[in-house]
Amino acid sequence: MASKTISKSIPPYKKQKREKIERKVPGWSSEIFTPKHVITLDKDTQQLKLNDFCTKIKEKYNQLCNGKDFVPNGKFTLVMPISFGSERRKTIPDGFQDWADNNIMIPMLEIIFGKHRIDYIKSHLMAFKIRTEPVSENADHYGKPIYHWHVDAKIGIEQPKNNSQIRITRILINIGGGDEGSTLYLKNQPRGFKKQTNVMEYLKSRFKEVGVSTGKLRELFETPDEDVFRAKPGQVFMHKSHSSHGGYPIHAEANPSPKGRTLLAIDLKDVNDVITPDKLFS
Repeated sequence: MASKTISKSIPPYKKQKREKIERKVPGWSSEIFTPKHVITLDKDTQQLKLNDFCTKIKEKYNQLCNGKDFVPNGKFTLVMPISFGSERRKTIPDGFQDWADNNIMIPMLEIIFGKHRIDYIKSHLMAFKIRTEPVSENADHYGKPIYHWHVDAKIGIEQPKNNSQIRITRILINIGGGDEGSTLYLKNQPRGFKKQTNVMEYLKSRFKEVGVSTGKLRELFETPDEDVFRAKPGQVFMHKSHSSHGGYPIHAEANPSPKGRTLLAIDLKDVNDVITPDKLFS
């Protein structure tokens, strides 16, 4: 008797899995976009009040630095609340952290988001960072069109026990510094980066690499002015890590940093990637 050939169809889920393995997935998508700010804080109310707070913070820092091993120049990085426990927390004078946690954090968040949203913000808040210290101020490339482009947070496969890889939404705001512009964003950039190595591969394909920054293994890229735009004071930008688009947008620190500028960065835990602009500012 002739043998019978039995034909089995491949279950849809196995076929899909095979297709995923066989398909070449690029390091980034072909979707090109230019980052845009979500809103601009009102200049005569929100920006003015935040700038007043920033002045008070610098004055308090200088006061606590008096006669101690800190230079009272108003240049610091403050991370609130202290419970965030960042390993990269900068050394600050005794009493500065407690004063900021108790007198600065909530009032400034209320100015940015409104009192009616403060419970929602507090339920997601990981860290509120205030930085007055210019990044790479003493580096050779400071003041030149050379930047460390990057995306926020680690963007590889999430690791539940690795706190540095918690999915976050970061709100970035520059206060003060005149109208020179501060945080830099790359025009016409793609999304879809799942690994930091893919970010670097893309940048190397587009710009000239000119070494690494002093003291840190951070790649530097010479970038023409026409490929860069600068965030203006009060403009609110939303950054994402681990989203369906990967980490985005690609940005860099101000170089040089405008005199009197303060950078505000609010990190919100966003495990399910559900935080949208309308939930924060509508």
